Formats: sequence, structure tokens, C-alpha cells
Amino acid sequence: STGRYHDFLTEPKSFFINLACSLPACARRFAFARYKGMTLAAALMVRFGKTATYLYGGRLPIFPELMASEAMHWEIMRDAAAGGFEIYDLYGYSGPDRPRHPYAAFSRFKEKFGGKAVKRMGSRDLILYDRLADSAVGLLRRASR
Repeated sequence: STGRYHDFLTEPKSFFINLACSLPACARRFAFARYKGMTLAAALMVRFGKTATYLYGGRLPIFPELMASEAMHWEIMRDAAAGGFEIYDLYGYSGPDRPRHPYAAFSRFKEKFGGKAVKRMGSRDLILYDRLADSAVGLLRRASR
């Protein structure tokens, strides 16, 4: 719903199921903001070290006066602090110099919590398959001799 509402592409449902299943139970946390039986906002948190990271989430564009996302994030922060986490990372940001960026509205939302932009190296993939395959072939050759 959030992707449709904000007009951006989202991952398929299977992506989130696989992601959640691949994370250790102690590292993942789900949060939901509900009103009269309806889920208005949801989040997938990842906890590691002293950081609780809001990895994915969204909200329905109904009952804006309830501020469901804000209430949910406040409770996530309280829960994380009670668990000894010192940093709440809202993950992802586009600065005010990029008002047309797809994440501009999200970034303004994140600024309401007093956060600041942090520049990181970003994720990198380390491809080991070729080396792994070469090692396996070598082992099989030695074993067959």
C-alpha cells in the first residue's frame, strides 16, 4: 500500500518473508500500529550491536490524524532503549537539496525525530562463488586420484 500511495516500486511479499526468516529471532523485530482492528502502520526492525534499524515499513493513508507511524516509531524507540539499544537508525535519507527524490517525503518524516544524515560506505557484495567452485573442483579431482 505504501508503494502505491507514494508511487515507488516495492519488493514482492516473498522478499520480506525470506528476509524475516533469514534473520535470527534475536535480531528481528516487528512493530504494528493498529486502530479498531486495522493495521495502519507496520515495520521490520533489525537489531545489532547497539543499533536498532528501521529496515522496512509503511503505512496506510487513512486516519492521518492518528499519526500511526509516529506513534509506532515512538514505541519502537522506547522498546529499543529499554533493551539497551543506543541508536535508532531510520535507514535511508535524501537531503533537502533533492526535493524530487523518491525518498524526500520519508526523509522529511525522519527529520521530525531530530535525526541527522550519516554517510556510510554502503553495502558491498563479496562474490565467493568462483573461488568456492574452484576449490570444490580441486578437492574432487584430488579425491578421485
